[in-house]
Amino acid sequence: MLGFPGQFVHLIMQCVETTSSSVPINGNLFGFFQDDILLLVRDDKTFVHILHQQLVNFGNVSGLEINPGKSSIYFGRLSENTKVRILQDTGFSEGSFPFNYLEVPLSPHRFLASQFFPLLHKLEMAIQSWLGKHLSYAGRLELLKSVLQGMVQFWLNIFALPNLVIKQITCLCRNFLWSGNALKRSSAPVAWEKVCLPK
Repeated sequence: MLGFPGQFVHLIMQCVETTSSSVPINGNLFGFFQDDILLLVRDDKTFVHILHQQLVNFGNVSGLEINPGKSSIYFGRLSENTKVRILQDTGFSEGSFPFNYLEVPLSPHRFLASQFFPLLHKLEMAIQSWLGKHLSYAGRLELLKSVLQGMVQFWLNIFALPNLVIKQITCLCRNFLWSGNALKRSSAPVAWEKVCLPK
């Protein structure tokens, strides 16, 4: 095996052959599925054919197979005839927008504020899971900066958030910092603008 130690080859093969892995974050396991992949290609039958052929070749070499039942194609502006030919050639089904990829909704259109509910819900659930932990202001601030802002930053790398959503996120974070609860307002001993200043 090209001179690599057997233990090293074994570890690499475990990574390649394992369908999922998880990472512990703040005591909770978050799964990352290695068999989920999003491939983008020009809206041309030839390019789709080349990509599909490469996936088949990869399967032949690796022993992995494409599962057409779990595979979808999402089209942009394309004629119905071309769509039908591509679907027949690949054996995949046509997907519809929006769809979730790695827990993030994707669409070729600009999202409405209401479509950011999954992010707001995730933030609220994280905050509610910390209820009853008797956290100090400093502890809540650290969770706010490391966990909540990390979730928001992940979405900001993908989307421009509407102002309404930013206000809702700010409200959740402010409520959590001062009261320990996402849904309960409390008087703030320090102005939010000062809390947000760089340290």
